[in-house]
Amino acid sequence: MNYRELTDEELASLARKEDNLAVNELLYRHKSTVTKAVRHCFLSGGDHDDLLQEGTIALYNAIMSYDSGKNAGFRTFAYLCVKRKIYDLIRRERRDKHRALNDSVPFEEVAASLCDPEEAYIEEERESALKEGIEKALSDEEKEIFALYLDGLSYSEIAKSSGLPVKKVDNTLQKIKKTLKNYINY
Repeated sequence: MNYRELTDEELASLARKEDNLAVNELLYRHKSTVTKAVRHCFLSGGDHDDLLQEGTIALYNAIMSYDSGKNAGFRTFAYLCVKRKIYDLIRRERRDKHRALNDSVPFEEVAASLCDPEEAYIEEERESALKEGIEKALSDEEKEIFALYLDGLSYSEIAKSSGLPVKKVDNTLQKIKKTLKNYINY
């Protein structure tokens, strides 16, 4: 049987019956259909060969799903299948363009996962000792002022929030700093 003499529709019928030579002939014949379908398309993060590969896969799927009883020629059907696949791929890529930002992980988690487990354990122990030291060494008023300071409030904002004079806030923060030096290794 000479496959080159058969029509596209006849080859598609044979291809659906698992005739690999018919599939190969149709893929060869319609390579230009794929090229034409992806000619003006662009996929960020990919190259033209990626689009050609996706188009070829779509052409193969068109070969396997073509039904001559639907009153459409194979060439038209194949072109539409390839074009739709490429457009869907581009739409999906555009929809996912912010995926890196949406799926991102805070830097602290990445840094923690990259460091040596022994160092991570030592750092956790230091942090735990510092928290314990703060709890033991500071009064409730000092803890409140320190928490506001860590939240980024200025001395005057802390004074307004706590109802204390600015000078009292300044003196308290200086005392806290001296106290905490005992718990931090320089």
